[in-house]
Amino acid sequence: MATYSTAKVGPEGIEFSFADSGAVAGSNDYTTLVIFHGSAFNSHSFHKLLPLASSHNLRVVVVNRREYRGSSRYTEEEITHLQEGRKLFLERIGLHVVEFLQYFAETYDIPKITVGKDKGGIAVMGWSIAVATVLAMLGHPDTIPKEYYERLEPYLRTAVLYDPPYHAFGYEITGDVDAYNPWTDPTIPTAEERYKTFQYWVSSYYSHPDIRSGSMRGLDYRHRTDQASIDNTAKEDMAMMYEESAAVRTDLHMVIEPMQPTIREQAKMALFNEELARTVLPDLRVVHVVCLQTHWHCIWGYIEAKKEYESCVAKGQKPRPFDFVEIPKANHFVHWDQPAEFLDAVAQAVTTFGHV
Repeated sequence: MATYSTAKVGPEGIEFSFADSGAVAGSNDYTTLVIFHGSAFNSHSFHKLLPLASSHNLRVVVVNRREYRGSSRYTEEEITHLQEGRKLFLERIGLHVVEFLQYFAETYDIPKITVGKDKGGIAVMGWSIAVATVLAMLGHPDTIPKEYYERLEPYLRTAVLYDPPYHAFGYEITGDVDAYNPWTDPTIPTAEERYKTFQYWVSSYYSHPDIRSGSMRGLDYRHRTDQASIDNTAKEDMAMMYEESAAVRTDLHMVIEPMQPTIREQAKMALFNEELARTVLPDLRVVHVVCLQTHWHCIWGYIEAKKEYESCVAKGQKPRPFDFVEIPKANHFVHWDQPAEFLDAVAQAVTTFGHV
């Protein structure tokens, strides 16, 4: 069982609970992979990665986002901002992410980015809806002090977008398809019951025959499949890693109106704004990881993000550089079902960017 510590960051003293695999013995160029978990399933869902980290020259740090076990809860005022879709809510998330990364880099004296820019430093990962958490630190530069970015620049070299749903970018659904969505299922009367359905839907293994078409037609829209990660998860682990109340209070409002247009603007600024790509952490690279048997929300997020990036490049624009990494035979919980294979794919992606 992972041992958790508490970081108190920034002038507000916001607390983040985290577990750390520790410095890699004998290495002065290891990369620190900081992971922010998704909705309902907290950082314990990544604890299998910790004992595997050093073999990849990685230090893995798994963080409980605010509202989750051991980390600061949101105030009622902040929850109101979230429910109203206010930019201020995302700005504060971005500031606190930057403050945590600074805290960890400086407190634990981790290696800085190497001259070749392929080792050392920090790769910050968001899983699922927490991709919006990672993008928050890039999409609101006017609210994050310039010196914060300057202190972080010698460390932060990669942002890993791990299997994000289309909501993490604020994309819309296109085409006339009967796409199942647990958030809008009219047969589910309460938010709590939506999350009970969500457990099986989000952790199933799906079959998407053609993700190259650029269309939503032909994706797998089943409510769940015969094989789901949660079916093979011990009750003890579920008790540790599943926090329905935190998700209902916070994450549920991230994937619906009125926050979705605000998230859309954040993603455009963070990833595709040329001026910000040039001036805010200009050496930062982006790796978008998609699991090919994940649920359709993430497949659609991948299709749309790839399409938007390639469109920018075709027009001669210069967004943040992307690599797109596909993991076959993997679902949204590949880090739980196949931790060694997942960490191998991530380690390769963050150390061979642009050469994959």
